[in-house]
Amino acid sequence: MKINKKTLLSIWLISSMAIGSPNFAQNQKNNIQKELVQWLNQNNSEHNTIINMKIENIFKIYGQKKWLEIIRKHMLIEINQLRSKSGSSEMKIDTILNKIAQEHAQDMVENDYLDHVDSQWRHIWDRAKDNEYKYYSISENIANDDNIKEVISGFVNSKIWWHEEILSNEYENIWFGIAIDTGGNAYFVLNFAKPYK
Repeated sequence: MKINKKTLLSIWLISSMAIGSPNFAQNQKNNIQKELVQWLNQNNSEHNTIINMKIENIFKIYGQKKWLEIIRKHMLIEINQLRSKSGSSEMKIDTILNKIAQEHAQDMVENDYLDHVDSQWRHIWDRAKDNEYKYYSISENIANDDNIKEVISGFVNSKIWWHEEILSNEYENIWFGIAIDTGGNAYFVLNFAKPYK
């Protein structure tokens, strides 16, 4: 089956219906998702497609094992492109920050809140300490939105300090936590740090 931009929306409608339809063959649904992933990987506009796609749809396409990896990959690309335009150096992924960010995103979903202070009354520096993460500077951005583009645009266009953290050379490392509630709402956590060498 050939997939192009004109059929992408139709594919999504079929795929979404398949998830809730007992009469839709599982292998047919898997074939549609496989074709769609292949199209995304081959298409030159893969990045723009992903960052404008609803997070719950990315989950449906890539599945439990790969959806976080895909979102993090394209969030990093988008942020580093913005940093390059502003003359800032590229950020690198930090696996410890990933753990801290993901735990906070999941905690917000499970306890139904959007805040820098978690359900155990810890701030980002408390969570870093609990994970034995040593740093010169550390910070955090959080958001609740449908897609990557809206989240990052919201931070960059903010009139308060959020945009400074994305573009600042004060930070070297970054990672992302993303969790989805039962209503399909996505919670984002971006952690920034300059670690001890």
